[in-house]
Amino acid sequence: MINARSHRTFAPVWLLLLLLLLIAGLGAAWLLKREIVGLDSALNDFLGPWRRAPLLDVFLWLTVLGSAPAVSVAVITATGFLGAAREFRTIVALWGAFAGSAATTWTIKYLVGRARPEFIDVAAGVSPSFPSAHSSSAVAVYGFLAVRATV
Repeated sequence: MINARSHRTFAPVWLLLLLLLLIAGLGAAWLLKREIVGLDSALNDFLGPWRRAPLLDVFLWLTVLGSAPAVSVAVITATGFLGAAREFRTIVALWGAFAGSAATTWTIKYLVGRARPEFIDVAAGVSPSFPSAHSSSAVAVYGFLAVRATV
């Protein structure tokens, strides 16, 4: 059985391992950026025929759920509920997931440097397109909240 003291001793080891995995992932993204862009372009071309209304409208609506304002509102609202329940460690973990997702995504965006596809005339952006910031933040935050709701 692990007691509280040994648990605190292992925490820095787990954090170090997590940091090393993050650095390895970022390195792999930089080394494999040509392959990543090629795979992303092939998937984009494959999905081209289905990129029409009403399916496109559904995906644009889903994209709004991953937008910075929507995810920020979800994080702030969850923080309020978790604070009322005095779950301060969970608040720290939620904000860590939110900030960690953003930091990782934006780092990989500029390491890979995938230009935005030209087919999109309903949305504009000036940052590199891959990976998707709205998708990664939505998965990090909504996924965290879904797991928390089941625990």
